[in-house]
Amino acid sequence: MNKSVRIFSLLLVSLSLLMCARGINVILTEPEENKVLLVGSIFFILDGFGGAQEIYKDGIEIAIAGLYGSKDDPFFEWVKTDSAGFFFLPNAPANGRYDIKGLRFYIKGGGGISLVKSFRDIRDQYQSTSWDDIRFSGILFSKTPEVPDKRIVNLKHNLFIIRPSGDIEHRTTDQLLEFTVPLSFDLTLDTPLIFDYFIENEAFENSAWLPFLKKCSPYYE
Repeated sequence: MNKSVRIFSLLLVSLSLLMCARGINVILTEPEENKVLLVGSIFFILDGFGGAQEIYKDGIEIAIAGLYGSKDDPFFEWVKTDSAGFFFLPNAPANGRYDIKGLRFYIKGGGGISLVKSFRDIRDQYQSTSWDDIRFSGILFSKTPEVPDKRIVNLKHNLFIIRPSGDIEHRTTDQLLEFTVPLSFDLTLDTPLIFDYFIENEAFENSAWLPFLKKCSPYYE
């Protein structure tokens, strides 16, 4: 990464952390030319870690990083999950590659969990980090999933599991219908397709993003 990109990314980080301190509030703006809507979900499971058997999905702060354009300009924004664990970010550059850079949230009884992925090597995994140390870095990104009209980018259902040893597992899937998670306790997730969740969401009822979402769903084609 050259110096100008590094300085620019640090400015983005500073602004993003300031936004976190004030509370993340993503506004559903209408589609702009050459822009896409990012959608996804997060489920965070403590599988015996610290003796806890809990699932978190509400109010998780997520840092989305990416590279876009012919010069791989940096992209870095914060979003927050709703009560069902879903998140969206409107009007990201259409010619970009995006992924979840990190996440953080508070747990029951006090304390918080903060994870980050470096993306400097294809083998990198999510690791524990300090609360304010999630920032833009890394140059390797998997290819953004292709969609019919290129206006919706699906970052998928993301399951994060912390085992009793403290090992962190990350899984992604397109569907969580009667999805059984291999845990030390019984847990079956049954949630709609990400596209369908937002199609049926009142906030998107009169949005110009709705037709694009319907084109992505096998149930609304």
